[in-house]
Amino acid sequence: QAKAVEDVLYLTGMVEAWEDVTISAETRGKIEWQGVEEGDRVKAGQELIRVNTRTIQANIDQAKAEFVSAERELERVEGTRKTGISSPQEYDKALMARDAARARLTLSEIQLEQSVVSAPFDGVVDTLEKEAVEFVDTGTPLVRLLQIHEVKVVCGLPEREVANFTPGDRVDMIVDALQGEIIRGYVFRIATSAELTSRTFRMEIAVENGDRLLRPGMVARVKLVRQVLEDALTVPLFAVMKRDDASLVLLEEEGVAVERLVKVGFMRGDAVHIAEGLKDGDRLIVAGHRDLRDGTRVAVQRVTEG
Repeated sequence: QAKAVEDVLYLTGMVEAWEDVTISAETRGKIEWQGVEEGDRVKAGQELIRVNTRTIQANIDQAKAEFVSAERELERVEGTRKTGISSPQEYDKALMARDAARARLTLSEIQLEQSVVSAPFDGVVDTLEKEAVEFVDTGTPLVRLLQIHEVKVVCGLPEREVANFTPGDRVDMIVDALQGEIIRGYVFRIATSAELTSRTFRMEIAVENGDRLLRPGMVARVKLVRQVLEDALTVPLFAVMKRDDASLVLLEEEGVAVERLVKVGFMRGDAVHIAEGLKDGDRLIVAGHRDLRDGTRVAVQRVTEG
């Protein structure tokens, strides 16, 4: 009997954080303050760690005082220049001193900004690489931050399957850690080039994770639907026989076994899709068929269920 059948590809995937970032120190010095612990949820822009902030703030205060003094000196020289008391060289010197003081102030302000480590996105603190009061250098990893309110399931898509899927396709998955609950997502990205070791293309499936039940490292069984055939014929796999390069089945027609060549499509569990060779209503022989030949008379026995 013809019925709607899904042509399905099953893959194994791994849950990954949507964003996985390790934030490093941009300035050197002692960790003066640590405002989070591992496992804490943070908001974008929230301060996490401060490195050598008090020293840099003192440098800013000094730079501000020097800048104010340089500006006042420049104003004084400008006033005396109009009366001819000061020379052009004195004015140029005062102007350069004011600009240099402004540059030192700007540099100190940048250093202060860099001394404060803030969260670049809403996420969870996974690992603190250093503890408070430790001395760190520029580039030292400080904190690993994960974004998991949305996650991605990553799997390797075989080369022959790349043309069958596009970003936006809906995907169903089962994660064993969630007791077989069906998780739904969509294809977010398919890599342009294959990975050299596996020769597969990285596929990323976006999944909402507001309850944060999905965690990086969990294994997912991914179901990808290539196509849905509305009027498809499927038969038990064991009913199809091979002869040389041909596939055939045996039908019963008016008490006689009749061979029928068929074109096999896709597999679906223990059944196979028949693309050509059968029609709705054909009587397929599924028991004892391997001992029959074309034209053999057969007795059909009706089995009443129940």
